[in-house]
Amino acid sequence: MLPNIFQKNKDKDKAKKSDDVLFMDITPKTIKTIYTTPGESRLIVKGVSVFEDKPGYEGNILQDGIEEAFTQADARTENAIVGVSGSSVFGFLLILEVRRDNAQTRITNSEMTKIYDKIEAFALKQAHSYRDAIFAEEYDLVNLDLVITKNLLDGQEHPDLIDRQGEYIQVHVFASYAEAGFHASLKGELSQLKINPLAITTTIYTQVKLLSSQSKNFILIDVGKSYTDVAIIFGGDIIQTRSFGIAGDYFSQHLTDQLGILPKEANGKKEAFSEGTLSQSDIDTIGDYLYEAGKDWRLSLVAVLESISGIKALPKKIYLSGGSGDLGVLEELLYEEDWKSSLPFAGEIEIEKADRSLLDKYLIDDLKILKELRMFAPASLSIVYKEITKDDEEEVSN
Repeated sequence: MLPNIFQKNKDKDKAKKSDDVLFMDITPKTIKTIYTTPGESRLIVKGVSVFEDKPGYEGNILQDGIEEAFTQADARTENAIVGVSGSSVFGFLLILEVRRDNAQTRITNSEMTKIYDKIEAFALKQAHSYRDAIFAEEYDLVNLDLVITKNLLDGQEHPDLIDRQGEYIQVHVFASYAEAGFHASLKGELSQLKINPLAITTTIYTQVKLLSSQSKNFILIDVGKSYTDVAIIFGGDIIQTRSFGIAGDYFSQHLTDQLGILPKEANGKKEAFSEGTLSQSDIDTIGDYLYEAGKDWRLSLVAVLESISGIKALPKKIYLSGGSGDLGVLEELLYEEDWKSSLPFAGEIEIEKADRSLLDKYLIDDLKILKELRMFAPASLSIVYKEITKDDEEEVSN
């Protein structure tokens, strides 16, 4: 197994396979929580909650989301795997290549440790450069993930390089960072609610990890409530991630403005359109308004894709996820030709929804409460729990 040596937020001492665990997908305005209990080989889903910060709501979405999951499961736990996304989080691929002085000597733990130290320092430097180039304000950063995705020796990939011989070492790492104030505030709130995060990671990382079993080159577009997160993936590596502030809320607000209705009603009509339950008289009208709002969403997507440098050809495969990923107008907009003229796609694009059957390897969902596309991101966090407990099992066996 590749050594995820840099995942400092993962408290493996607290991760016990016999414990219940929450999976929490947290954005600035939403929290999706899944309560699970261990089964024989997979986790069993016992409860789900989705809370949003919306007009008229006066509660604490973090607290209310957790308590609702506890109520559904009729149980409580302190353990959680937390995934974050939105404008306060970003990630990128880092590749470090080292030429060894003597190709005939075997690689040691000490040699790899020095390489890992270089990676950690260089990743932080790159993160600061990225922050300064993309964001208007300078802020402190907290590392979420430094995950080794590939080890290569003289061009050949290996799970582990220790004790091997060769000249050129190449290590691929996915690095993600969060704004320090956001991270500290989140940890403080979780502590007050007596939740101990076994890991704080990015839902982009966990979604890509799952989807990479189907395709190695693709674009992931996670359309949430307030933000759309975009990731470019080549060879299973996350090259870069970006976020922009047009998502589900924007579509709902457009309906509010055009129809003169309350936000709650507008959101209901948007969801009914996605589910295909609108009256026939409303389908064309609502669809037209959503399509108009979608043009602005698409313009922002183009700007994000154009801002990612160093890519000669974008992957033609696109996966949609997130609470608004089910909006049919998104596929309609993406299949149109004009918007792609400024972008170097590798071929005719292919669009798919994130495949929820990929979760079956990690979760037993007899209640069928993860069927909605918006639950793919929080459920994908189960892959991190599997990694943590597998690491513990290997340490015990050794």
